Amino acid sequence: MKPDDRIRLTHMTEALGHAIRFIDEGRSRGDLDSEPAIIGMRRRLVHAYADIGHDILWTTAAEAAPKLLAAVNSTLESG
Repeated sequence: MKPDDRIRLTHMTEALGHAIRFIDEGRSRGDLDSEPAIIGMRRRLVHAYADIGHDILWTTAAEAAPKLLAAVNSTLESG
């Protein structure tokens, strides 16, 4: 694995970990609307950040992030 790829995958694991911890802390979907870290992440995703719905962000963090984190960690371990 190229060093740059490892760095990007490591950054992905950090971001996924933040999203998963947000859910695991018992936060609700409504908490996304006032959470500065999530608002900042949302702004960084795209320049047209207003087009990203919090419902999509919540579903991604709650359902997709744990599976993606496991896949990324597996890739890092094998590379």
